Amino acid sequence: MPDDQIHKAEPKLYSDARTMIFYSNYTAITMTPDEVIFRFAGRDLEDAAKALEVARLVVSPAHAKRLLGVLANIIKIYETNFGELAADPLQRLTPEGRKNLGIDNLQAPE
Repeated sequence: MPDDQIHKAEPKLYSDARTMIFYSNYTAITMTPDEVIFRFAGRDLEDAAKALEVARLVVSPAHAKRLLGVLANIIKIYETNFGELAADPLQRLTPEGRKNLGIDNLQAPE
């Protein structure tokens, strides 16, 4: 295959016994001049100050920029189909949900 076609072909993704699946409800992102580091974690429901890191993804800045474009497109498609997402979870809570979680006295950001 010529060099100019190597990155044009999309690989066929598949899963097998080596595939690991993680749930993350918190992500920390840091960078160096050569890398962007995504640290995926699960927040402890009983102690919000703790989050167990479950996976770390290290990519080049160029790959991170391509990922940004793909994620923006996915969010656009999602919102077209399901409605606008609120980036702040407090904005998504109903008054009853805020009361049940003990945060009914907090103001959701506008």
